[in-house]
Amino acid sequence: MVIVSKWTDLLDVGVIRTENGVIKEANTFARAMGFEEGRSFEIPQKRILETRIGECEVLVHEDHVILKPKDALSRMKQFLVDALAHEILTPVTSIGGLLYLVGEGIDVEKNIEKIECHLRKISRIVDELLLLSKIELGEYVPQLRRVELKTIVQEVLGLYTERIKRKHLKVKTRVRGIMKTDPEALEIILRNIISNAIKYTDDGGIINISATGKRIVVEDSGIGIPEEELPFVFQRFFRASNARDRGGSGLGLAITRHLAEVVGMNIKIKSELEKGTTVELEMR
Repeated sequence: MVIVSKWTDLLDVGVIRTENGVIKEANTFARAMGFEEGRSFEIPQKRILETRIGECEVLVHEDHVILKPKDALSRMKQFLVDALAHEILTPVTSIGGLLYLVGEGIDVEKNIEKIECHLRKISRIVDELLLLSKIELGEYVPQLRRVELKTIVQEVLGLYTERIKRKHLKVKTRVRGIMKTDPEALEIILRNIISNAIKYTDDGGIINISATGKRIVVEDSGIGIPEEELPFVFQRFFRASNARDRGGSGLGLAITRHLAEVVGMNIKIKSELEKGTTVELEMR
């Protein structure tokens, strides 16, 4: 049988083991929660093995290992239920309290603004959850075409003009070239990355955006991510320990990573505490 006590053991050691030793080093596992469902890995041994890790079937058959979701739809339904409880319960509870205050005539205008803010957050989270579930169920089909990078970067930056001004951020762009990709997916990817750069960069900081036809880099001078937490940044609902007071659903980078995979991009994140974070996207 597979000698692991729990799924995280695979992430820690980056290998699958049988009773006869290591089957195959699987570096993909070592990526930030980089579980690749249905992907095969070559192994040197000739043996047949079947077991389960978490909600996944692990099949070792002749010369390959297959990780197969036990029930993708069932797991996705459970994920959505957990997500709703995890992310939406808090703002809904807050709205209930604020509505009571409004009914009592206490700070009516101010509390209505807070209610509207909570409703916008709920709407955003629901949209993100639906998109993520669509991607993970294989229902998101990319529509590839030639995209002018300068135009799409300017459009995304335009969404955050007020936030950039309010924080007195210096945004420098050096963008050129055309990329063959899905424009909707690329816009969502850039929104998530640039929004994070703005959110986690303190007042007066710098954001550099560079791009060619094959590569996009977003670099900020923000608070950075602790080194030991970098492997988990693409995990659903993950928030770095030094950034939990800055809001966000914790879904943005999970969506970004999945969309990057769908359109054929590699994504890397480098970061240093108090110095900033760099996100690199590169077409395969």
